[in-house]
Parts: sequence; structure tokens; C-alpha cells
Amino acid sequence: MHYDRLQLPTGQFIAPQQILTGMALIDVQSELELQTSAKLLKYARAIARIKG
Repeated sequence: MHYDRLQLPTGQFIAPQQILTGMALIDVQSELELQTSAKLLKYARAIARIKG
């Protein structure tokens, strides 16, 4: 911590609001992300069935 900022291992200083914003962006799932995840799961399940 440096005053009201957190220092990252890269040397960059970030404010608490930046951490909260980053977490919110990670939690947001767009329609495209949901469709892509569904397709990836479909393929993973198919591969798992083939492997037996």
C-alpha cells in the first residue's frame, strides 16, 4: 500500500475503485460469451464421450 493505492507486482499503483471495476467486468457475461461458453462445453462433452 502506498497512501490510498495498492502497488501491484508490476510496480503499477491502483485505486480501490479500479479493483472493483475490474471485478465487475469479470462478472459481466455478454451474450456472445455465453454462446461461446455453451459451444465449448458442447465440444468438451463430445470429446469426453469419445474418450469413453
